[in-house]
Amino acid sequence: MQRIVQAFILTLSLLLVSSAYGLRCGNRVIVEGYSQARVMAFCGTPYWQWRSNTFVNPFGTITTTPTSLIDDEEIWGYNFGPRRFFYLLTFRDGRLVNIETDGYGF
Repeated sequence: MQRIVQAFILTLSLLLVSSAYGLRCGNRVIVEGYSQARVMAFCGTPYWQWRSNTFVNPFGTITTTPTSLIDDEEIWGYNFGPRRFFYLLTFRDGRLVNIETDGYGF
């Protein structure tokens, strides 16, 4: 009986750890490194999108004038309803680099 309890606790802890490192869309788990196209194919169109660009001038200082693009960042927000978290996915140069939650959805 004790072995069954230990196996159950181990299985439960593995499920909790795997959900902490990715976003679940249907039966797919989205993890860092995925492309924007792959995430959109699995999760659909995001609830909202925000894009920012960082530019550098010839002297190496950051500027808002488009001279030389060094960082193309896009943040997507997914709202899966009030029983699931609102997810913020950060993409740099078309690749998923960060997954965060921002409270429950609506």
